[in-house]
Formats: sequence, C-alpha cells, structure tokens
Amino acid sequence: LSIPTAVTVTQGEDAEIRCIARSDSDSQLTYIWYETSTGKLPDIRAIEDASPYSDSLTCDTSEIGTRYYACAVCSSNGGMAYSSIVHMTVEAASPDPKILTDILPRATVGEEYRVELGCTDPAAIFYPYLDPAGPNEMTDAGLEVTADGVLYGMPTQAGTYSFAICAMGARTEDYKFYTLVVEETFPEPPKITVDALPTAVVGEPYEFQIPCTDPSAFFYVYVLTGPTDFDKTDLTLSENGLLSGIPTTPGTYAFTVCAMGSHDEDYKVFALTVNAPAATTIATTAVTTTVPATTTVPATSSVPPSTVAQSADVTSPVTQTTPSSGSSEPQTTTSTVPTVDQPSDSKLSTWVVPVVAAVAAAGAGVGGTLFFLKKRK
Repeated sequence: LSIPTAVTVTQGEDAEIRCIARSDSDSQLTYIWYETSTGKLPDIRAIEDASPYSDSLTCDTSEIGTRYYACAVCSSNGGMAYSSIVHMTVEAASPDPKILTDILPRATVGEEYRVELGCTDPAAIFYPYLDPAGPNEMTDAGLEVTADGVLYGMPTQAGTYSFAICAMGARTEDYKFYTLVVEETFPEPPKITVDALPTAVVGEPYEFQIPCTDPSAFFYVYVLTGPTDFDKTDLTLSENGLLSGIPTTPGTYAFTVCAMGSHDEDYKVFALTVNAPAATTIATTAVTTTVPATTTVPATSSVPPSTVAQSADVTSPVTQTTPSSGSSEPQTTTSTVPTVDQPSDSKLSTWVVPVVAAVAAAGAGVGGTLFFLKKRK
C-alpha cells in the first residue's frame, strides 16, 4: 500500500486522504482508518464514522492545526498491513485579495514618486495588468510596480496617465484601474520676509522696498478683508513691492499687502506710523556796542564827500579858541558848524568832519580838546 506522508489544506476546505493497496491474491481488501494524537502508531484509535470499505478518508478541517492519521488494510484471507502516519495540516484561510488604494496622489515632474498600494492578502503578488483592450500607460508615466505592491519611479513629462494593476492571491485576483496626474514643477510659494515698516515723517520723501523670497512676485494692496487705511498714507505700492511717496498727515495706518507668485501668494498686515515734522529752533545772539570813553579828533583830516553825507542835519555851535597874533593868550570865538546842505564849493571838507566829531563827543559827555582849524584862503 501507499499513502501520502503530509497534506496541507486551508481551513474549511474539503480534504481527503487516499490509501492505495494491492494484494497478491484476489481477496477482498478492507480499509480501517485511525487517528493518533501523538503522531505515533501505538497510540492510534479507530475513527468510528469512517467507512470500513473505503480507501479514502474525508478529514475534518474546521480547526486550524495538525492532525495525524493512519490506515490499516486487511485482506479476506487474513492478511493485514498498516500505513505510515499521515500529517494533515489545516491552515487559516487567506482572504480574497483586494487592493486597498483607490486613488493615487498627484505626481510632479522630476520628483521621486512612491506609493504603497496595500492589499487584504499580504501574500498577494502585484503586477501591471497589460490588457490589450485596456489602458497600459504606466511606463509612459515613468513608473513601475513591485511584486509586493509599491508603485514607484520619477515622472519626466506632465500629463494624465491611465493603467491597471492586478493583485493575485492564492485563489483569486483583484484588479484596479488608476488615473495618475503628473504636474509641472512649481517654485516655492512667495513669502514676505519683513514684519514691520520704517517710520515715515510728514513732508519727507518715503521709500521702502518690501522684501520677498520670490523676486518675480506681483505686489498689490489687498482690500477685500482686513484693514484698509492705505489711501490715508499718500503712498503708492509698485508691482515689484516698492512703497514710496510723501506723507501729509501724521498718524498710524494699517493695511494689507499681498505678494502673488506663479503658484501661490502671501499676505502681510502692516501698520505704518507717520510722525509730524520736528519743531525748528532759531538761536538769537545779542549784539553789544561799546563807545570809547575818549575820542581823539585828528588835527587834519581829508574826508571824502560820502562821509560828510552820512553826518547830515548836524548843526551845533562850536566854541573855538584862536591865538591872536603877537600874543600868547588864546582868543575865544564862537562859530557854527555848517550842515551838509551847503554847496560843495564851500571847500569846508577839510575841517567840518573833525569838528562835528568833536562836538558829538562833547555832547555825549566825552571829554576832549577842541582845536581851532584856521581856514585857508
């Protein structure tokens, strides 16, 4: 006789052990099935519900584990033989495979792409489903799928690609059709890198370049929501972020600036303080003029006519002391200083100014000596 040494089945599946026997005589053969809990032939016990004439045994697979069976074959002329011990292993049933990922995330040109698809059957084998009648653009998208369900690669061209993937389990298979969108590479979103603006002064030119990580960003004042005091600043904001102008009214003004890039935008709320101009202080210096106590009038002076004109309207009696001829005694004579209204041919310019200066000094209480100047003919 012959019998398998081991049988492996899935829990709940139909399982059968078959014993093949042959006798040298034409006697009838009878089959008796046994089970042993230890796996040893001396510990066998008969299976009561087994057919005594059947060469096969239907096994119980309701429980997971290993059971041990043996078969005894008897002939009608009294012969008997035992089979070897058969190991019957019952394993847990594997679930039908089902791919768990329904939608693929977007990919970007030039960036590594990796997605684990996942399956209800961890032992399932993945492969691209190349149905001639269906989409198979996985290679065009620059991707591959591994046997354990990892979709990976680096797309090289933007577009929309369709393909199918199969997960093959122990008994059945599951198919999933995908559409993958590959986008162009976009730069980082812009970001305004300053939080506060320099203070402005009324009447003074103001200019400040708002910095941004994207040098090509487009700037504008955002007025849909938030503070909108920008018009009160009397400033302008250029497309490249230059804030300039001449403020006219002091105060603090809040407004929102937006920097818009090619793929995203950034917003920043600023509060600009405009101060009043500083007050101007004019320093005043006192001027003191000191008049000398003694004025000395030269005996002879030649004063230009312009100087005489500056002493206009000065008329004063002058007492002159003139020495007489042949006598050492001085002689006192009264004379009148002519005014500048006299005709220019009076030829008095050589003596009028000294006399006027002396009279002025005497009137101011300044001591001095008057010398009589004899008029030349």
